Amino acid sequence: MKTLLLYFTVALYFLSFTAAQATHIKGGYITHKADKDNPLKYHFELYVYKDRGSSVDDPSVTINFSGTNLAPNTSISVLKYSYTDLGGEDTALNIYKWEYTFPGAGTFNVTWNGINRNPYILNVSSPSDQLSFLVKTTLIIPSSNTANNGIRFEAPTTATAYVGKPFKHNLRTYETDGDILVYKFVTPLCFGPGYSIGVPNYSLPPGISINKFGEINWPSPQVRGEYVVAVLVEEYKNNELVAQTIYDFQIIVQESNKEPRATLVKKDRYKYTTDGMIIATPNQRLKLEFFVSESSGKTPKVPQLYSEFQLDHIRNFTSQTVTHRDSANGKVLEVVFTPAPDLVRNQPYIIGTKSAVDKYTTSSLYLYEITNWDYAYIQVASTLLSVSDLKDEIDAKVYPNPVSDKIFIEKIKQKNVELQIWNVMGQQVVVTTLNEGKNIIKRPRHLPSGTYFYYIISNGRRIKAGKLFFD
Repeated sequence: MKTLLLYFTVALYFLSFTAAQATHIKGGYITHKADKDNPLKYHFELYVYKDRGSSVDDPSVTINFSGTNLAPNTSISVLKYSYTDLGGEDTALNIYKWEYTFPGAGTFNVTWNGINRNPYILNVSSPSDQLSFLVKTTLIIPSSNTANNGIRFEAPTTATAYVGKPFKHNLRTYETDGDILVYKFVTPLCFGPGYSIGVPNYSLPPGISINKFGEINWPSPQVRGEYVVAVLVEEYKNNELVAQTIYDFQIIVQESNKEPRATLVKKDRYKYTTDGMIIATPNQRLKLEFFVSESSGKTPKVPQLYSEFQLDHIRNFTSQTVTHRDSANGKVLEVVFTPAPDLVRNQPYIIGTKSAVDKYTTSSLYLYEITNWDYAYIQVASTLLSVSDLKDEIDAKVYPNPVSDKIFIEKIKQKNVELQIWNVMGQQVVVTTLNEGKNIIKRPRHLPSGTYFYYIISNGRRIKAGKLFFD
């Protein structure tokens, strides 16, 4: 009864806002950072991207907590930390910061419910500006009280697509622990019975997809307008889920006008992993080149670079130089870097570029036709483990290859045999005992796709070796 009353009261509160009074939220998310001294204490930040023209603002917000050994309806009030006018995006950013100490190990949800979404969103119930905007992050504090840092996004809150043209956009997600990140689309959230529900009548834009690099692809948007998408990013440490965050944002589809295109060029000069990452070797120089084409005879502006190697927690481990030059029918952006051994990790690094051309001008306003991004995904890997020089001493059968869910190993006749699987960075990710006859090994949960090396070992001696490719 109390829950129903609360829902009714908040619903009335929402309805008291007209479309003109609403905040018109475009996107946002919550992130966290572990305290250096107290493993139960976390520092949080809420990023709220809103329509710059809205007259309504939130000088403070109510943050809700739920989870292990927390009292019902636990919440705190948080003052706005900063406001930033993002200019050309017609967007403003509010940031709220706070800290919270949890009672102990467990799973905890941290949420914020805002009023309201932008109007005229095509893939939700109309009117969309009567739907609240709810974001959530979940963190799992283990009994060992191991500190964990959360997920952050460098991508802007809105992305531009063009009717009938391929759309590519990366969330540019990172976290400072080097953990594995897994991406999936989910239904955006809003306020409802039980506090949060999926947005009514939500539909994912047709044909849109997200890959393991956090790259969103939409081959051919057909209808001009505003769309909302929400991406759940899961964070895994040692194959265990430690956090997950929902990033809710908009894609604006415009009419195409021969906008410029950005492309990574000279791709045949690189070495690749089986899943398409460019291999960078520590202490060795690597050069990338991006080309941005002209648009309707207009020269593109200086290309804009995003490089994960520029982030504060990474920049000291690589030397990076960036140059650009005019080229026939466009501009070239050149990125040269030398990664240090400290940058070896499972997760790829992201480098990308885009540009723009003048679309038209008025006496007081400059508008631009913006290109979509193109990206390179960089795997900084130590020397690959060699299996070519090892002669098999048994005829054991290892299949399937590539691996989706399970590995089958047959014809094991020896005793005291084990299977080892290593990734390209020289890290052992699987070790298990093999029995005589047939063995079935389940792929470890959320072990990322890519190339791996397996060894079958008997009494300390390698008796069979090979490569495995994990889908």
